[in-house]
Amino acid sequence: LAETLSERGVMTGLISDLYHQFKPTMNFTRGFVSYDYIRGQESDRVRSGPIRKIDLKPHLHPRDADLKRHSGYTQYLLNMLDRQGEEDYLPARVFRSAMRWIDDNVSQKPFYLHIESFAPHEFWDPPKAFADAYFKQDGVVDYLYPQFFQGRFPFNPDEIARTKALYYGYCTFVDRWIGRFMEKLDEHKLWDNTVVIFTSDHGTELWDNGQFGKSGVRQEDYNTRLNLVVRHPDRGFAGKRTDEFAMNIDLAPTVCKLLGVESAEPYDGQDLLPVLEGRAKSKHPHVIAGWADETFIRTPEYKLSLHSADPAKRTVLFDLVNDPKEREYVAAAKPGVVKELRG
Repeated sequence: LAETLSERGVMTGLISDLYHQFKPTMNFTRGFVSYDYIRGQESDRVRSGPIRKIDLKPHLHPRDADLKRHSGYTQYLLNMLDRQGEEDYLPARVFRSAMRWIDDNVSQKPFYLHIESFAPHEFWDPPKAFADAYFKQDGVVDYLYPQFFQGRFPFNPDEIARTKALYYGYCTFVDRWIGRFMEKLDEHKLWDNTVVIFTSDHGTELWDNGQFGKSGVRQEDYNTRLNLVVRHPDRGFAGKRTDEFAMNIDLAPTVCKLLGVESAEPYDGQDLLPVLEGRAKSKHPHVIAGWADETFIRTPEYKLSLHSADPAKRTVLFDLVNDPKEREYVAAAKPGVVKELRG
């Protein structure tokens, strides 16, 4: 997308703290005229010391606070040593950089700015006040990366409530800084000619079925249904929702259409504007997605989740009409549906 746009005269920028994008061979910066890599997420190797300043006890089970066993945790805490206030947290750094990009490029139209905030992905690490607003209890460990420990140590009710609070607080903190970025659009009076698209990578499980985080074998909606919000100054779909299917492959052709750019090659996805306006139906009769060896096929009525290399290992079918919360496995009762969706 960035290459297509920049080759046709669009100013492109990438602001991201998603460190996977900057690993050798990934090349996600291709096509962006400028990019800013905000360092420090997860096990991004920004610092190697001083180890003496790292204490895992506030974040781990008391029997498990071993730096050598949790090098990723240790690396993240090392990366965060220099934080002094709210503006030093990673989401704030991302959106502060994005605000600066708007200041620098507001006159260079048309522009495409891609802001990638890794948060609220784990580590769930907001300023304490944001988590405390949802639940606070003295002596409760802050499991910033809770799925490391579930199954090994049982969570008590206070720990579950506090872990949820960390996530809620992080979402609220990210939301605050999205708001600061929106104020920058106010400042430059950009709302009359700017489209804002908000979407996500995946969801997460907040003890919905007795665990935290995502998993390839947990392809329920809380993990796989994504946010997609489009704010357009001219189109007549303000405040409307659609039940039509969309996938991430639709974003590139939609952005190109918005900017009046034609791609040299056809896209697999579709321009979503006619769908959002109610003038067209989605071209997707179903959604296909997955993670690692696991995949799923979702129709309006059913979701089939299976091991893509060997369906005999795991095949799960949900009847979404009668079981929208995806609690009951019905593959054995509906072999015809399983066969059709596998096909």
